[in-house]
Amino acid sequence: MEFHINAYSHFLMLVKYKLDVYMKNFLISLSRPSKQLLVITCDSFAIGISIFIAYSVRLDQLYFPVEWDYLVYALALATAIPIFIAMGLYREVFRYTGKYALLTILRTIFIYVVTFTLSISFLRYFNVFEVHKVVVPRSLGILQGIILLFLVVFSRLIARYWLLSEQNFYKKNKDRKIIIYGAGSSGMQIGLALQQAGMTSLVAYIDDNRNLRHKLINGVRIYGVD
Repeated sequence: MEFHINAYSHFLMLVKYKLDVYMKNFLISLSRPSKQLLVITCDSFAIGISIFIAYSVRLDQLYFPVEWDYLVYALALATAIPIFIAMGLYREVFRYTGKYALLTILRTIFIYVVTFTLSISFLRYFNVFEVHKVVVPRSLGILQGIILLFLVVFSRLIARYWLLSEQNFYKKNKDRKIIIYGAGSSGMQIGLALQQAGMTSLVAYIDDNRNLRHKLINGVRIYGVD
């Protein structure tokens, strides 16, 4: 009985592994426009979810949109997606998301919050919301922007972690060991890229600068030329 349970457990783990590898390779093999469309779709869901959460938090109850409430959701989408595209949010490669990408997201969300808040104020000034009896709290734009920032950053980090996890098909060549000659800024950038890609194993840096000997760069030791 125990043997059958263990065999069944191993079978499920194998199926999960195969599906994981298949999904990763399928996503990585998609064309660039298809990947961008997929990310835009995910961000659109994040925008909708963030508005729902912001409404619910602000009004202290679950607030589901009815009738003209969808105007606020449409306004958020129409404001956010063009700004995200213009700011280059969909030019980033998720597997190599780093500090620069996160700063870009921060700047983009800030511009979106300012634009969305001004748009709400503009429509409020012309009584568009009042005519259609739409409830729009004054702090909605800022609160929704904070939630959206968390969702967008979280989605990028999760995607990066998943695509670079140990089960990644592209890590099958990690037995290839690499040594980089030069521990300067260029060498460090190459090393960081190799470590993030996970396609090879970076084992050492070599540099003729004696002051760098035996120091570490992201856990990799620097050796002298000799």
